[in-house]
Amino acid sequence: MRFLMPFAAILLVPAVECQAQGSDDAEQFSGPHLGAEAGATDHHFIVTETGPHGSIDRNVTKWGVGGALFAGYDVAVGGRMIAGVEGAVQFGGSTPSTIAGGQRFAIKPRWGYSAVARLGYAATPELLLYAGGGYGGHRYNLDVPPGTAEFDAWNQSFVLTGGAEFRTGENTALRASFQHLDGTRNQAMLGLLVRF
Repeated sequence: MRFLMPFAAILLVPAVECQAQGSDDAEQFSGPHLGAEAGATDHHFIVTETGPHGSIDRNVTKWGVGGALFAGYDVAVGGRMIAGVEGAVQFGGSTPSTIAGGQRFAIKPRWGYSAVARLGYAATPELLLYAGGGYGGHRYNLDVPPGTAEFDAWNQSFVLTGGAEFRTGENTALRASFQHLDGTRNQAMLGLLVRF
């Protein structure tokens, strides 16, 4: 038995060291942060067309270049887990439009916002994976026939988000993110953030 002890020590010491290294990975991603991101933004809406065989809902969508400014605060809640909140202002994208029933329907994006809570997992000291949800909205200039009740200048609904951060320095990181505002907006972004 005493001959096995040195071999057990050889096997256990690296495992203990690895656990110790991972025990504070989340601390690398805690504290306040802010940043900017840019990428592809989709704005969309549904128009209902009535024909001889009934009504058909048609999704009208258009992708364009958009961006966002964001700020938030994260707290380590375990060796590898963080919990946080983040707010953002979104802008950009293209105007989806269509002709239905001989009339034009279009929504021109102006600006939007989101406020989300998120949970993250520090896969390594450099890589954070996160997902979250909350509430948001987007403001549009409408070009629709008068009296079209289903269109509103504000679309406000729930938000889902997810992404990854990769630390490039002591206080800086690159970020890839996706956000869905139910009803009118999707964003796939790349950005830079700074932690304080």
